[in-house]
Amino acid sequence: MENSIVYSIVYTHPKLTFLYIPLDEGSCHWTETFLELFSGLESYEVISSQTMAHWNIIEQSPHMRYENYSSISISTNISGYFQNFKYITDAETIIRSAFKFSEKYTQHAQNTIQWLKRKFEHMISSPYLVGIHMRLGDILEPRLVEYGYRATNRTFYEQSMRIMADKYDINKLLFVVSSDNITRAKAMLEPLHDHYHITYLDEGGTANEDFAVLSSMDHMITSGGTFGFWAAWRVPGDVIYFSEYAYPASPLAQLGYCRECFNLPQWVPVGNSLPKCECPMLRV
Repeated sequence: MENSIVYSIVYTHPKLTFLYIPLDEGSCHWTETFLELFSGLESYEVISSQTMAHWNIIEQSPHMRYENYSSISISTNISGYFQNFKYITDAETIIRSAFKFSEKYTQHAQNTIQWLKRKFEHMISSPYLVGIHMRLGDILEPRLVEYGYRATNRTFYEQSMRIMADKYDINKLLFVVSSDNITRAKAMLEPLHDHYHITYLDEGGTANEDFAVLSSMDHMITSGGTFGFWAAWRVPGDVIYFSEYAYPASPLAQLGYCRECFNLPQWVPVGNSLPKCECPMLRV
């Protein structure tokens, strides 16, 4: 859903004056989430599905394939995943303008980062903040596992953190963890606390708050999905992503999931058992 919204703004800018988010009439989680999180969307009017009943429809299938729709006409309904980085190539200015964080979440991210630096100032001076997105909740539900989604394991995070430590000063790195199952995340990373500075975002925090904080990190390690993708897209430094997000021959893989299409070319892929020496980041 969020990718089609971004795509709509990128490919119709500056012609776009209406933004439709809800799938159904009435209240919608996505409408409320986006309008609360991003102040840049205030200039777009949210309209109903009835208004679009006779509009042209562009729906991408399979969801990873790129197609050039640069000649989109007025009154077009864009629907689908559009999970291909080519749709947002050279569109950073447009995206950052439309999806500018509201003052509430900008301030929350700044306050959280200041708090983290104060918390660890006796151990780390001027740390490099590395966000870690750990999707360990819904992705382990039987329906998603059967469809082909694969969760990360400890090896993925250990390899990714070691890559960061080999490129940067390990004593300067502070790993900041966000997860939809923080208890499981802490148990998974517990053996790594002897080697790295690791902290966790407030378990009572909202997804919007975590997204704003992760987006403000220096570097990023992400486990997959659009939440992690867009947080990683916003960070200025290195990004490591989970390369085994879809089980081979699964329905998800057969639908067209392609890690090279979904993730940016400069990002580094790491799997659940990738040897450290295979990482291209170390050769930069």
